[in-house]
Amino acid sequence: MAVPTRTQVNAFRFELLATAAQRIFDLGAQIKSDGERIQTTIAGLDWDGQGANAAELRAEDEYYEFRRAAIELEDLSEAVSSGMICMSGTANSLILRALCCEQQKFVVSDHWQVTDGEDYSQAEGEGSGDAEESTSVTATMKRRAQIAETETAQLRALAQTLADQDTTCADAITTHSAALERLTPVSSAIGGGIGDRIGDKLVKGEPLTDFERRVLAAATTDLDPRTTAGLNVGRPTAISQAEFDFLREINRDMDGLTMKEILALSDGQGPATRTNLATAVELMGCPGLRTASGDHGGMAQVPTEIRSLLTSNLTTKTSGTYHDENGTHHRVTVIDRLDGFRNLSTFIGAGDKNIQGSDINRGLAKQVSEISRATKTTGHAMGNGLQMAPDELNEFMSDTLTIAGEDKIAARDFITGKNMDVTCDNGGRYNANDHLAGLSEHRWGDHLGGLNQMFSWIGDDAGTTNPFTKTLTRDAATSLGSYLGSEEYLDTNKKLGINTPGLARIFANAVHPYLGSYVGAEGLAGIPDHGVQYLNSDELKRVFQSLNTDPEAAKIMNVEAAKWQNLMAYQYGINPDAPLAERAGMLNQAMTDGSARAIATMYDEQKEEYNQQKLIYSVVKDAGWLFPATAVLEPLLQQPVTDWVLGHEPTQDDATGESTDPKKLASLSDPYAFKFAILKGYSEQAGTEWLRTTFPSIFDGNELSWDKALKDHESRNMLIRAVSKVTDNGVPYATQWNTFYTDGQKATSENGEEMVEADCRGGDEESGEQTCEK
Repeated sequence: MAVPTRTQVNAFRFELLATAAQRIFDLGAQIKSDGERIQTTIAGLDWDGQGANAAELRAEDEYYEFRRAAIELEDLSEAVSSGMICMSGTANSLILRALCCEQQKFVVSDHWQVTDGEDYSQAEGEGSGDAEESTSVTATMKRRAQIAETETAQLRALAQTLADQDTTCADAITTHSAALERLTPVSSAIGGGIGDRIGDKLVKGEPLTDFERRVLAAATTDLDPRTTAGLNVGRPTAISQAEFDFLREINRDMDGLTMKEILALSDGQGPATRTNLATAVELMGCPGLRTASGDHGGMAQVPTEIRSLLTSNLTTKTSGTYHDENGTHHRVTVIDRLDGFRNLSTFIGAGDKNIQGSDINRGLAKQVSEISRATKTTGHAMGNGLQMAPDELNEFMSDTLTIAGEDKIAARDFITGKNMDVTCDNGGRYNANDHLAGLSEHRWGDHLGGLNQMFSWIGDDAGTTNPFTKTLTRDAATSLGSYLGSEEYLDTNKKLGINTPGLARIFANAVHPYLGSYVGAEGLAGIPDHGVQYLNSDELKRVFQSLNTDPEAAKIMNVEAAKWQNLMAYQYGINPDAPLAERAGMLNQAMTDGSARAIATMYDEQKEEYNQQKLIYSVVKDAGWLFPATAVLEPLLQQPVTDWVLGHEPTQDDATGESTDPKKLASLSDPYAFKFAILKGYSEQAGTEWLRTTFPSIFDGNELSWDKALKDHESRNMLIRAVSKVTDNGVPYATQWNTFYTDGQKATSENGEEMVEADCRGGDEESGEQTCEK
């Protein structure tokens, strides 16, 4: 500390330190006694066996920990007591010495400056004519000035000593306090009792102490990272009974409160309190959060009003009307407790965004879907005095989906229906496709952020090597593909790109990495195995039909379908025994027929408007065009092919006025590209060096070059001769691609049946048996 002033020293109450030291000592003695009692009680029980041994060992450990804390408290008490004795002695010396100076008519300032306080004016007047008397007065003044100087030095030295003693005492207290913090962290205070106390104070509007705020944070946002890490990969995660009881009491104290009242709990409590409370609710909503005694989180554990808002049907009321401030008449959909649901979204949005697998997020996504379906016609919502026009409503629903979609496990469950029955009250059952349709039917305008959060990760994570993330993408891609390919929901989906083109693009980006899986090529030679289920030809056509009603989504789907066909041709060149040509033909035909259906729908819906748009966009010649971004296996995945792409680039003139021509789709499936890909796959195998020496003009070193092979008519003929030569050298499959490809097209054509032999793909994860599908 800084050197204390005289005023500060006079105000010091060192007896308080003596009281503190005694209380610390008594606390240490109590802790030591508690440890001994635990040990004695357990050891004195009349039992034996493995359980008894484990309990005795635990009691011994507890006694040791209690004893360590007691010793540390005793040392802290000693440090406080010693500091008090030293500082009080020095302070008393300062006070007494200053008083002595004042008794001798010296003046002592607040900063320990001593000056002579004697009045010499009378003595100087009386001795003005007496030289001897004058000399005596001067000598006295000089002597007292020296005394003042000496006393100033002594007092300031004592004051500095007091400051040093205070610093020494503070350092000792800090050291022992840090040791106690390690032995008894804030988290050790977590339990049902303090949770109930904190919750009760919040409900009453009483301010939390700093310690209570620290405990609240330790049990929520500062939870052990190992706990959240387990939840984030879908594992049941055990926490202590004390931690669970704390979270349960916090949630129970919110029972019976409205969402407006729950939001107000954090008023005046500091900026982190709402985050802590929202996180407590999200954590308690995690079914995977468990204790050794069998307690677990989930929807049943969260506050009653929040559970009701997430599980009740909020859309049972009929439509109504209202007049805006301009007198305009509007139809509006009545949403029960719309204000409460909005407040719930605001509340949960303040919580920890890293928590995964919470029933809270499952419920948020489900309710948004139901509200979006209910308002698909009016676009307006009203409830409990709250009115939302289309733009405001869409923004609110999008923001809420963003909150829910940050939980990928909840997003997967919303798409698949897994673990979602808890979001339905009165024993209801959740239907995943119905809720996907609820989002698809609504006109979202430009408010696509929440939809993107809910679905974009499916495509973004397609190439993941993380086993759990792969499971999430597998489940979601399978269900989303099945929904888009469903005949039951075709009336909704066939107008998807017209009503909400942005959602069509989001879905296209989500599913295109799995086109190889949908067509049944997954697991065949060189084709990535995502574990995604196969779609039959009609289902796959409906996927293209639904998404191709938006030109931009059509561009994504059709170009990516061409990439997948090129990958199959490349892998066919390596391993001709795999039925990749048939699968490529099937994919091409599904794209062609699905696009034709989409065109018919768009002509019915858009007529003149559609004539101004392109269905097929020109192909950009770059290294990323040829193969799906995450599909090519090593070494192509590490070293993308940069010197060859598809040719025959459609121009603006080609597309204008002709974008409905099925021949334009066929232009994506370039026969030269297939020949090139097959030859490239073959040429990279051992024993094919003769090909490079026989046809050097189409190679660049050891690599087959797209630019050289397709640069002119002569080069293209050279490519054809190279394929023929491979066939002449005993590799007949090099020229059989077209035959097998056509077989696949015929098997998938309109009104045709799939005749391609079934392939064994994937397998039952539980039994390990392979499953076959046509």
